[in-house]
Amino acid sequence: REILWELLPRFDILLDNFRPTVMPSWGITLEKLHALRPGMIWASISGYGETGPYNDYPANGATTEPMAGLSSLHGYEGDTGMNTGGLYPDPIAGYFLIATVMAALAHRDNSGQAQRVDLSMMEAITAVCGEALLERDATGHLPVPRGNHHPRVSPHNNYQARDNEWLAIATESEAAWNALVAYTGESKLLAARFASMALRKANEPELDGILSQWVALQDARATEKALAALGVTSSRIVPLYELYSEPYAP
Repeated sequence: REILWELLPRFDILLDNFRPTVMPSWGITLEKLHALRPGMIWASISGYGETGPYNDYPANGATTEPMAGLSSLHGYEGDTGMNTGGLYPDPIAGYFLIATVMAALAHRDNSGQAQRVDLSMMEAITAVCGEALLERDATGHLPVPRGNHHPRVSPHNNYQARDNEWLAIATESEAAWNALVAYTGESKLLAARFASMALRKANEPELDGILSQWVALQDARATEKALAALGVTSSRIVPLYELYSEPYAP
């Protein structure tokens, strides 16, 4: 703490990632910070924010996902929900914090006024659940886990190829669907029960079965490239490490 107090006068920005009670317990307040360095911006990330009923709850990514509602949307069809498996609220909240700090700096430069930024991991995750919130408000339907499926688009799933890789296919237009059918050469896909998006969605289990059998005979990478050339949205499920050896690696 002593070292922090010695360094504070040199800072334009103070960031912390504690429960809201920790920094005040060290004697840190916005007034004291501005006395040390006028215009300093103080920005905090906590699980549930500085105020509100959960402000002193302990938190991490594994608990803020379900608290924000994301876990109620994630999982296989029929599941009651599950976490994503990674601590995504932490980095996502970090991205949000950088954006808010940049805005606070711009505000200070324009007005001379410093700001206190209070960001919670829960609200950062809630922001990525926007589609589900809109669906609930527009239709009254509470979204549930759908696995790889989409509420309206079909086909929309991952299929295992012969090389043990997996291929994601999602056709959002009739043009893409027609191109997919033509490329596969599967006569079953020409049936009237697949003639529209609504019909394909209604007959999705059978459609998935046909595509699963076809993809099982294909090479995932070659099929991905061929479908992309035809305007069909598809992608292999790429192992993360492969991104760093591909031509498009950052």
